[in-house]
Amino acid sequence: MLPLELGGRRSSRIAVAEREVEVREREVANHERLLAAEVRMKFGEALAQSFKLSLTDERIESNQQSFNLVAARVTEGATPPFGAEHGLS
Repeated sequence: MLPLELGGRRSSRIAVAEREVEVREREVANHERLLAAEVRMKFGEALAQSFKLSLTDERIESNQQSFNLVAARVTEGATPPFGAEHGLS
C-alpha cells in the first residue's frame, strides 16, 4: 500500500530530504578534511622524530670516534689515562 500525497506535501518532503542529504555530505566532507589534516600532522611529527633520531645517531657515532681516538692515544702512550694527571689511577 502506497501513501497518498495530500495537500502538496510531497514536494516539501522531497526538499527536506534533499537538504538532509546536503547536510550529511557536508559533514562527511568536513570529517575527511579533519582526518587529512590529522594525517598530515602525524606525518610531520614522524618526520621530525626521524630527523631527531638521525641527529642522535650522528652524535653517538661522533662520540664513539672521539672515544676511540682518545683510547688509541692512551694505548700508545701519547695521552695519560684519565685521572693519571691528578694521581687518580
